Amino acid sequence: MRTLARLHPSWIFVGPSAALVYDLQVPPSALWPLCIATTGNGTCKTYANAIRKRISPCEVLVIDGIRVTSLDRTVVDCMCTLEFPSALAVADSYLRKTNQPRERLEAMVAKPQMGKAGIRNARLVASLADGRSESWGESEARAAMIELGFQMPDLQVPYQDPVTGKWYRADFSWNLGDAGTVIGEMDGLLKYSDSSLTGGDTLLAFVRERQRESRLTIGGRSVMRFTPTQVKDRPFFDSLLESYGIPRVEPLTGWKALR
Repeated sequence: MRTLARLHPSWIFVGPSAALVYDLQVPPSALWPLCIATTGNGTCKTYANAIRKRISPCEVLVIDGIRVTSLDRTVVDCMCTLEFPSALAVADSYLRKTNQPRERLEAMVAKPQMGKAGIRNARLVASLADGRSESWGESEARAAMIELGFQMPDLQVPYQDPVTGKWYRADFSWNLGDAGTVIGEMDGLLKYSDSSLTGGDTLLAFVRERQRESRLTIGGRSVMRFTPTQVKDRPFFDSLLESYGIPRVEPLTGWKALR
């Protein structure tokens, strides 16, 4: 993107490409092809590795040498054009990055935007966004729960280890009353492969994670673990959630499938 920005000074990166520049949580599936726009009468030929389009004049910023649409415009464009799980991931990370309430997003898409494709989808995403989500994987998992029609969990719930007094935060938590509490944990590979997270010792990181889980189960809580790949396997994820007794609610409605 930096190379293209130097070669083509008039190009503006938009949508998920711009969101990446803003360091928002963009799922890998939404990163390619690149999304590039131009204003005026410049060429808009689309290539295999890049989607090109022309946009109306708008606020353009230069970040790290790359021309992008404003942060607010970028997020709205993502909510309008991405599939639901990716759109929710970007919206969640916008709220987390800006420390804004959900109402901020809802206001951004509530004002009249005549003819803007996908604006109804964007409004649905805004109504479900939650800045407590800490990664695109967690957002995509929540999106899958919504699409499959399961009760929404609480996010980043703190639980105290009675042995050491240390506090742990669970990615997802369901209080099922007499049926107990179910904790959902997103198992990304970075926690075992990124040296900044493991401290250079993968085995020790694995042991710490096992001990953390043992503390979370104190008091009879159940821990349900899953990976991003398992979340994408909707029949498997549906069966997993049901096997842990997560209640069913109405599935996602009002979403217009993207072409």
